[in-house]
Amino acid sequence: MERRVPYPLGIITKKIRRGCDLPNAFKLLNAEYQLKETFPEEVAEEVERHKSDWSSIPECERVDRKREQVHNAFTIDPPGSRALDDALTIEKLENGNCRVGVHIADVSTFVKQGSRIDIEARRRGTSYFRGHHNGDVLMLPRKLSHDICSLLPNKERLAVSVYLVLDQDGQVQEEDKLDVRRTIMKSQCRLTYAEAQRVIFGKPILNKPARDGQVTVKIKQSICTLSSVAQKRRKVRLSDGSFYHFGYADRKEDLEAHELVEEMMILANTSVARYLVQRKAALSPLRIQLPPKTRKLDEWREKFGDCAKLSLSLRRHLRQDVECVDNFFVPKSTWNVICNARRHEGDNNTELTQLICNDNIYPQLAVSRSFLNGLQRKAEDVRAADVPVDHIVSLVLERQDVESEDISELYRRWSFLSERSNKFEKDCGRVQFAANLKERTCETVAVIEIIARDSLQLQLLSDANQYLSPRQRRVLISHLGPIKQPELVESSRCLELKWKLRIYDASTENMNPGARRCKTQKMLDRHLRKDRSNIQAMLSADSNGSGLGYHIPSSLWLEVLDAVKDDDGRRLEQCLMEMDTEIAIEEKQAEAAAAAAAAEAAAAAAAAAAAAEEEYEDDDEEDEDDDDDDEDEDEDDDEIDAESRQDEEEIGGLMSPDIQLFKLASGINICLEHRKLPDNCFAAFASEKPSQPRYKNIQRYLTAWKPVLELEAATVAVTNDDAFILQDLEVKWREDDGKIFGEFHLDSNYCETRHITISEGIMLVSGFVVHCLYKPICLMILSGL
Repeated sequence: MERRVPYPLGIITKKIRRGCDLPNAFKLLNAEYQLKETFPEEVAEEVERHKSDWSSIPECERVDRKREQVHNAFTIDPPGSRALDDALTIEKLENGNCRVGVHIADVSTFVKQGSRIDIEARRRGTSYFRGHHNGDVLMLPRKLSHDICSLLPNKERLAVSVYLVLDQDGQVQEEDKLDVRRTIMKSQCRLTYAEAQRVIFGKPILNKPARDGQVTVKIKQSICTLSSVAQKRRKVRLSDGSFYHFGYADRKEDLEAHELVEEMMILANTSVARYLVQRKAALSPLRIQLPPKTRKLDEWREKFGDCAKLSLSLRRHLRQDVECVDNFFVPKSTWNVICNARRHEGDNNTELTQLICNDNIYPQLAVSRSFLNGLQRKAEDVRAADVPVDHIVSLVLERQDVESEDISELYRRWSFLSERSNKFEKDCGRVQFAANLKERTCETVAVIEIIARDSLQLQLLSDANQYLSPRQRRVLISHLGPIKQPELVESSRCLELKWKLRIYDASTENMNPGARRCKTQKMLDRHLRKDRSNIQAMLSADSNGSGLGYHIPSSLWLEVLDAVKDDDGRRLEQCLMEMDTEIAIEEKQAEAAAAAAAAEAAAAAAAAAAAAEEEYEDDDEEDEDDDDDDEDEDEDDDEIDAESRQDEEEIGGLMSPDIQLFKLASGINICLEHRKLPDNCFAAFASEKPSQPRYKNIQRYLTAWKPVLELEAATVAVTNDDAFILQDLEVKWREDDGKIFGEFHLDSNYCETRHITISEGIMLVSGFVVHCLYKPICLMILSGL
């Protein structure tokens, strides 16, 4: 009889702790992707059995196959990498052209078809890399991947080499005559991307270990020449799109070095693919990415064409000359970085031009590019020559022992595994970013991509954007806590949000004895009016948004782009000086507007103060006597002492970054975490289900129901939005036994005069347990920890 169950059945094979730290997070990812770091015993035995035979290159490879010797090669890889699967060479020819060599490690000699290693490699399919020195899950045993088949410095290794001849403009010569050879190469040195970048910029490499080989003058010349060729190849391949370099966050420090390797691999790949299509089409599955659908691309042009014209890389997607927006918005943080690059670069404008062409740091261009990326269609199938040694396709292709039916199935599996490996690397990057956030917070500027009736879709103007999914970048308006649900104006797609906030100045100066000891109602009202004026002045300073950035005439920005495209440094500096002038004018206008707003607020406060003065009959002399008496009295006021503890335990299975604070103005933040997860932030999870009709004693009853009531109370409290903000509250932090504690003080008179209600109990506040030693107080602590 078939067993019927409402839920899937499973067997627990292993228990893994929540991924609240990197080791446990990677264990969870290994389980999710079904990865095994260790190899079966029979594979290890086979490696051990052949280790001595593999210690040197077999004689048959030297004599029978007549492999060519490769010299002056070098590798460029991430720091700490041991699986060095590709190397590069370049040599000048007599006619002025150059001969580029791309050398891929050949593993086919050591992994025989049908062997234990081969069967396990087919089962795994590819290697999975975590990045950031967090290790990897290899397809081949470590002895092969990191030693025998790795192109280590000063070690003879087998390789498959592709040679291409390029002219001085980066164009491939004699494309129909592809030169592919089996070679024996000895790498001269191993470089990291950062070291290669220093060579490109003409800087010395410091403290390089001897085991990494010697970076000779010949190698330095080769790297510089290849970098120049790579940039020319980018322009040939991408046209104006070559000015955009920021598709990957981990490359921003070593762009040219990454692009050097990337362009050479693309060059070898496309050349081999073209050769195979012409001669062996049946054995050559094709990986293609079709352009976006015409209808959707036309909609993008209609919506973003006026902004896209202000980007060298985006305007190539426009069909005809379109009108520009009147002004181009440059965030203040972006302009500060540009000015810093102008001061330090001298004659080299590389960093400056990259900043100008980085669409991700300009709000209008970031949104335009994000929508364009969303139109891209998925690539299908594959044809590749430079597949690394960590993939089964490389192994099979190097054997050259497959039929057309095998190739088709092989590439289908390769597509699946490649996509899976990329997803694994992205998940690891997201976990690493979340771990970094536990040590140091990230504050970034965001722009609104999409306005809906109930939510805002954000685009972060920083590298953090790639680590957050679209769902995580979607902020519900209800979580922002406006005083009422706003109405969406369909014609302009605008929303007007209004908040009602309780904000208090909790600075030490405002709670000192002279400020807090107001003996008369008149003195108290004066003090509170001063508080209100200070808060209003702070809010009015941010009300016009002038502190966020500058509005540059579009015509001036277009001149900047033309100077970048023409590589005219003098004209570029002139344009930037004109921008300096425009920004100075805008700053003066903003200062005048802020001064006017402050004057208006001061006038309103003065009028209110004058009206209040008329209501009191006490004269100034009586007030002065009270002040003198205050100075002679001893201080004996009650204080509220609060102690906070940071709890690092994660809720949920895996660490993941998320948006926690939403900044409205200087010092005014909305904690999205409290509003989205009030039960997690303000209460503990109920460990027992209160479902029994009767309980043995009152203690069992309280144990079952108290956590449930606390969860409900926390949810209702956040829903009612009865919170307040304490500005400039001084918190003293200390670390004890790996835990972080914070202590702050609130004067009891301060709370009473501001109608801050005191309640009993202990509150769990966003990872902080607040213990009030005198009287507990309900607080929302907004901290960067």
